[in-house]
Amino acid sequence: MRDLGDVGRVELDPQLVELPRVRRGVAEAVKAAGFDAAELAVFRSGALNLE
Repeated sequence: MRDLGDVGRVELDPQLVELPRVRRGVAEAVKAAGFDAAELAVFRSGALNLE
């Protein structure tokens, strides 16, 4: 989970990102934690360093 201000980004294994029930569940959990939006991405080590 990465806190990007109003957006919470969750990085998952590639297989999980594609599952609709996982996407829906993670989005609901991120919004319930107080974020305005949820972003799902495939986990890549060091990805935050590129932004």
